[in-house]
Amino acid sequence: MGITYGYARTSTIDQHLDRQLAALTAEGVSLENIFTDQASGKDFNRGAYKALVGTPDSPGALQEGDVLVFLSLDRMGRDYAEIQNQWRYITKEIGADIKIIDMPLLNTTVSGESLDRTFIADLTLQILSYVAAKERALINERIRAGVAVARERGVYDKANHKGKKRQIVDTDAFEAAYNRFTNGDISIKDAAAMLGLGEFTARRRFKEREAAGTDYDPNAIPA
Repeated sequence: MGITYGYARTSTIDQHLDRQLAALTAEGVSLENIFTDQASGKDFNRGAYKALVGTPDSPGALQEGDVLVFLSLDRMGRDYAEIQNQWRYITKEIGADIKIIDMPLLNTTVSGESLDRTFIADLTLQILSYVAAKERALINERIRAGVAVARERGVYDKANHKGKKRQIVDTDAFEAAYNRFTNGDISIKDAAAMLGLGEFTARRRFKEREAAGTDYDPNAIPA
């Protein structure tokens, strides 16, 4: 029987790995077998990930018969095309299994017909890739629509200097960016860029959202 490894990632060093580490150890992964990165998930050029998975020219710690566990698919990465490439490399080239804790369908370790299991996991990954692409397009469209409406109202100002009117953002896009930031999926820089805000403004509104809860309106001036 092979070794069970875990991988955890946050986008920046000011985000915590604790929740991922707790989930991985609860799955039976030893702490010494958990590799961690605090880097963007935009690509797989990450030190610990490369040390774990390796490349065809430079093998990593992961070997045939091992299992690699992630809390969620986005901890593996954010680029679904590259995720698919890595998935194929790990399961077919290396011959290791993958387990995604919060998505049981993406678990190639389940006993039974291995070919059927691999087919289901691969198909699920393809569907997720499509959904993720559609979600990104929808968020971008909402951002564009929100900015357009704001400009019509005369309240959109990219610089947002003190004394100028409050920038208007799309509320759905704001909530999506807030959730991704608080979950450690993206940095404050990425969240701000998603919303067309400065980093200081985005961070301030996220703090307002945290204090106010789900009733928060990012476009309302706090009392």
